[in-house]
Amino acid sequence: MSKERDEDFVLTWYKKMIGLRLHSQWSELISEGTFTPAYREEKNLIAEEA
Repeated sequence: MSKERDEDFVLTWYKKMIGLRLHSQWSELISEGTFTPAYREEKNLIAEEA
């Protein structure tokens, strides 16, 4: 498997974050908000604190 297709590869993660920032309902939160890790045991979870 090439690194570009490996889900655990850092570049893959950055590409996903850039995609979310540019083309999603989360763009403002990702570019303007703060990040506090929570629910570390949960995979694929993004949550906004109200």
